[in-house]
Amino acid sequence: MQSKSAHIAVAAAFTILVGISLILAMLLIRHDRTIAQEQAKRYQSYLLADELRQSSDDLTRMVRTYAATSDPRYTEYFQNILDIRNGNAPRPEDYHIIYWDFVVATGQTPRQSAAPASLKTLMQEAEFTAEEIALMEQAEAESNDLVNLETEAMNALEGLYKDASGNYTIQGSPDPELARSLLYSEEYHRAKERIMRPIEQFFFTIDRRTAAEIAAHHQQGRMLGMALIAATSIAALLGLASIALAVRGSREG
Repeated sequence: MQSKSAHIAVAAAFTILVGISLILAMLLIRHDRTIAQEQAKRYQSYLLADELRQSSDDLTRMVRTYAATSDPRYTEYFQNILDIRNGNAPRPEDYHIIYWDFVVATGQTPRQSAAPASLKTLMQEAEFTAEEIALMEQAEAESNDLVNLETEAMNALEGLYKDASGNYTIQGSPDPELARSLLYSEEYHRAKERIMRPIEQFFFTIDRRTAAEIAAHHQQGRMLGMALIAATSIAALLGLASIALAVRGSREG
């Protein structure tokens, strides 16, 4: 009777540990998925920050090319870049991949477009911290300020100048030299720096935060793994003990 009771107790403990092992295994699988999701979010965060940097550089490229060529399609590209960034035009699919180089070279969009989505909205959906959002908003505000200077240069090429209210209503002679001086001035370069500083700081901030989060997840994963090994090891020992008790019981019977 004692042998039978011991066998039942060992078998029950074995069953419980097997159940615990299965639960730990499922938690470990879910944990691995969480790490993968966190890494994907980290990558997406980098893409969004880089898109703001790239859009600023694309705007510079278009307005400077327009100043050099007077080709009106570059003003269209300039406005389209702004509209995409602000969510006022359809957003190209895989926009983070090379896009405007192909458009400029061929006159054709390399990929289809999806629904409009402003860069600011995408940042909010990416669950940035308040500090990170503030940095990106600062960079975007600086970029929009630079657009004002670029707009002044484009209007100078068309012979339009600001009135007392800041509107381009005064008609005059086109001034390509003024446009080029604006686009290559010290003021322009300082404005570009003011855009890139918060973006650079964002990269450092997001890297520290996400690295810490992923490290914490890895630590949790190691603890789950150790618990799973311990549970399965004990279950294996109990399984062997159960077999030994069963053999012993059969001999005694």
